[in-house]
Amino acid sequence: MNAVDKLWRDGASSESSDTQIAAGLQQALQQVLHLRRHAGNYPALSWQADLPAPLQAGTVLPEQGEGLEATINTAFARIASGYCNVAHPLYLGYISPKPLMESVVGDFIASALNQTSGAWRAGPAATQIESETLQWLREFLNLPAVAAGEVGGIFTSGGSMANLSALKLARDRAIDNCTHQ
Repeated sequence: MNAVDKLWRDGASSESSDTQIAAGLQQALQQVLHLRRHAGNYPALSWQADLPAPLQAGTVLPEQGEGLEATINTAFARIASGYCNVAHPLYLGYISPKPLMESVVGDFIASALNQTSGAWRAGPAATQIESETLQWLREFLNLPAVAAGEVGGIFTSGGSMANLSALKLARDRAIDNCTHQ
C-alpha cells in the first residue's frame, strides 16, 4: 500500500499541536532572520553539484512524515543546497527582490486564514480590502474612479494569471458587444 492509500485508509489527521506549530514558526523565523541578518556572509547564488540527485534517483513519497521540526530542518537544508540569496547586498537579479518582513507577516496571516478575494462568500473582508487597495492605487496613479457597483480591478498571482484574466474579460466584452448589436 502506498502512502496516499494509507492516508486515505487511516483518515487520520497528522496536524501538529498548537505548541508544536508555535515552536516551528519560531524555529523558521530564527533561521530566516539569521540568513537575512548575515546575508553578506553567503554568496548571492550557490548550488551543490548533487542538487538534482534526488530527482535523478527517482525519489519515492515517504510512507511516514518526519514531524514539523525535522521537516523545517530538511526544508532549510534543501534550500541551502541551491540558494538564491535575494538579501545579499550584491543581488541584482530577476523579478524577486528581498521581501519586506512586514509583507511576510501579512502573507502568513493571509495563508493561515485562507481568505480569498475571488468570491465575496469566500472572504468578504478580503474582497473589500482588495477593492480599497485598488482604489488607493487608482488615486495614486491619477486614474479615474470606477462607477458605483462596478469592479475596479483584481490582483492576480502574476503575469500569466493577469494575462489569462485580461483575455477572459476581453472575450466577455466582445460577446456582450455582439449580443447587443
